[in-house]
Amino acid sequence: MRRIDGVEGEVPMRWRVAPGTCLNTASPWARQTLHGTVLRIRDLSLGVCVSEGMAVDWTDQAATGQLTVTAGARHVLGLVASRGEPLMLSSADDIDAGLDRTVDIWANWSDQFECTGDWHDAVRRSVLMLKLLIHNPTGAIAVAATTSLPERLGGDNPFGVAALRNS
Repeated sequence: MRRIDGVEGEVPMRWRVAPGTCLNTASPWARQTLHGTVLRIRDLSLGVCVSEGMAVDWTDQAATGQLTVTAGARHVLGLVASRGEPLMLSSADDIDAGLDRTVDIWANWSDQFECTGDWHDAVRRSVLMLKLLIHNPTGAIAVAATTSLPERLGGDNPFGVAALRNS
């Protein structure tokens, strides 16, 4: 989801949701349902949920729209998906409230962490990142935190970015 909050002035914006082609092995299509238009590709269903007053233009393979964001205005653009099961098209208000709940949960969790000193902010961000790597139901580490670090000091990572050297 994307939440767009107008701070000052006016900003024209355009958006587009267009599923890929699974390496040219499938073709997405838009399908009208009783609850709204849904994009389909293979067994994946995608629904676009927007704030009241935001128009959605549908083609055979994409959803697009444009809006002008003004000071004090809030707009929500949400994408919901399901694979091989019915799709629940949520309201933009429900999606927006879900983001607020998520922010509150993470703020509550990070407020319980205590660290003092010069490195407080860096340590807090590192702890939050490590928390993101943990699979909640089992406590298992979902992925290695060092997956893209170079294997040796000064070496290149898989993306060709040189590592920082210790002084």
